[in-house]
Amino acid sequence: YLVVSFDRTNTSSPERFRYKLIHCNADWMPSGLLEIEYLDGFNDNLVDDYANSQSTTVDYVNYRIQFPNDNARLKLPGNYVLQVYEEDNPSNVVLTACFYVLDKQVNVSSGVTSNTDLGMNKEFQQVSLAIDPLNLQIRDPYVDIKTIVMQNRRRDNLKADIKPTFLNSGRLIYEHNPKLIFDAGNEYRRFEFVSTKSGGMNVERFRFLNQKYVAWINPDRPRSGLSYIYDQDQDGRFFIRNYDGADSDVDADYVWVNFSLKADYPLQQPLYLAGDFSYGNFSENYRMKYNEAEKVYEQAVLLKLGAYNYMYFTDEKGGGSTREEEGNYYQTENEYLTLVYYRPIGQRYDSLIGYSVIKSQ
Repeated sequence: YLVVSFDRTNTSSPERFRYKLIHCNADWMPSGLLEIEYLDGFNDNLVDDYANSQSTTVDYVNYRIQFPNDNARLKLPGNYVLQVYEEDNPSNVVLTACFYVLDKQVNVSSGVTSNTDLGMNKEFQQVSLAIDPLNLQIRDPYVDIKTIVMQNRRRDNLKADIKPTFLNSGRLIYEHNPKLIFDAGNEYRRFEFVSTKSGGMNVERFRFLNQKYVAWINPDRPRSGLSYIYDQDQDGRFFIRNYDGADSDVDADYVWVNFSLKADYPLQQPLYLAGDFSYGNFSENYRMKYNEAEKVYEQAVLLKLGAYNYMYFTDEKGGGSTREEEGNYYQTENEYLTLVYYRPIGQRYDSLIGYSVIKSQ
């Protein structure tokens, strides 16, 4: 089963939320199917599993949605969007969560190399794929199959509209495809604070000020143009943890986390904090502000106790870029997710029929 958990901060009074599920195609646009075609049950359900925070400086209510449940069961594979909205104001969507449902009909094998069509052992990584249809009869692989590849679950630089290079005994082979070349990036930076009694890994200071917890991450410096240094990161993920409590969903406090990046001059492009905690959102909440007097980029973000991966991306055409501040190193260990969709003649939606996950070495 799948659990969606979220907090409504700065309140101790539960609000009435409802949720619905939307079936989408590979590009996350609604498929246009009727609800009865993809859903068994109701599609306007109350979020009735919630709990107030306990002994925290920031009041919040934690909500949980688990499904399949007695009210809703999914009938079709593909992409799904879960929308949570206010019961009294359905147009006010407070949360959007995306997930996949798989109907495995093909085997997908993948590989990653630094020996790319743009050069060997430089700043790129190239993915190759092979899709084995097993018993699935694919009429036209170049039309009926859609393949998407993501680096560290990022949607800002995903590769789509990828066609097979050639067919080999029914297998779809993707090799030497320029669309499957990614900037290699760098290992994610990390910090951790799992208790309000002290700081944690990469935390310079941790204080209780003006009735709230405040943390300062050790000042960062640009890593572009330096030698590659390996670090065992979690490829951008974050994990909510509170070592002083029994249930981190409701007893982990929120902390104002101050990030800083040394810079002699401001960049031409906007600079953002990036990681799973920002959900690929290049918004003002995660935009670094340049302090001319101190020669440093700064930003404060409200985060729940836990362990976090982060980077600094510039916002450029084609997605976030690590080139300016993090660098691109072919040795970087990245996680690549491949998704394979199928839409034969007469079918009105993209069904997810295969996937693979591989790490570059």
